[in-house]
Amino acid sequence: MDNQKTSFESPQYIHLTAQMIVDMRQKLNMTLRDFSDMLGVSQSTVLSWERGTSEPNRTYTVLLAQLQNKIKTQQSETTASKVIKGLLIAGGLTALFAWMYQKE
Repeated sequence: MDNQKTSFESPQYIHLTAQMIVDMRQKLNMTLRDFSDMLGVSQSTVLSWERGTSEPNRTYTVLLAQLQNKIKTQQSETTASKVIKGLLIAGGLTALFAWMYQKE
């Protein structure tokens, strides 16, 4: 079996601050409801992440870090927001993952 690291594997340590999560959602021009729906969690969960009263589990930390990286590669935050919202309408989280991990 090949031991090469693939693009979807995460680094050993990722830390997202509450403010980073707030900033990401705001850059995407997403409401709390839209953002929580996209991630498949409750609004209160996202709100607790944004307030710093709890942190995303490892799965969501990796997902949010990858999403943040993908947004940075887009030409504009507006483009990323439109693409993400379109993907959610088309296929939800599965479509979001496909977009995030597509070859560039």
